[in-house]
Amino acid sequence: MQAFATLVAGNNNWTTTVYGSTPQWLSVRGRTMAEGSWFTSSDMAHAANVVVLGQTTAQELGLFNPVGQTVGIDNVPFTVEGVLASSGTSSSAQNQDDLAVVPLTTAEEVTGTANVSNIYLQATSAKTLNAADQEATDLLLQLHGITDPSQADFTITTESSLVSTATSVDKTLTVLLAGIAAISLLVGGIGVMNIMLVSVTERIREIGLRKALGA
Repeated sequence: MQAFATLVAGNNNWTTTVYGSTPQWLSVRGRTMAEGSWFTSSDMAHAANVVVLGQTTAQELGLFNPVGQTVGIDNVPFTVEGVLASSGTSSSAQNQDDLAVVPLTTAEEVTGTANVSNIYLQATSAKTLNAADQEATDLLLQLHGITDPSQADFTITTESSLVSTATSVDKTLTVLLAGIAAISLLVGGIGVMNIMLVSVTERIREIGLRKALGA
């Protein structure tokens, strides 16, 4: 689950994306901890009010030693279990360090809903990615009672397709910038040529006279 929420720590507040997930989120998303610890299966089972913050979120809240401190999320107090190591910005220009993660069961209690917006899957290896994609598609079609794949009410996106899209966009931007640079050079060259042509044309008689005198 994910939703925007306002986090409050002392006199500081910050609005960010709060994710409700399982203990496996850390490994599936390939993230590591900078300090503190990730929430446990016990926290998940008891819907504990614990949260793990991204580095940007912790800094914006003014938490320089965040582990063990209390943060309010939409007026509900949460104890900070740890802070994620920095991951930078994704290909979609999203800050991967500006987030907060709580146990899925806790998120369900706070929001009063059990609607899941995203499911992250991890294939056993790069070679089995396509097979995992197909298995996930078949399973969701079965669970949703859909017999026609074209009528699926969900979409599955792989990391390889995201990289391919980002690469395509980069190539398009490169060609566009190269075209703009070429046009700028052409316009500039024509401008310089016109100025030089006018300068010479205006001095044809003078230049002829100077050449006749041996210049």
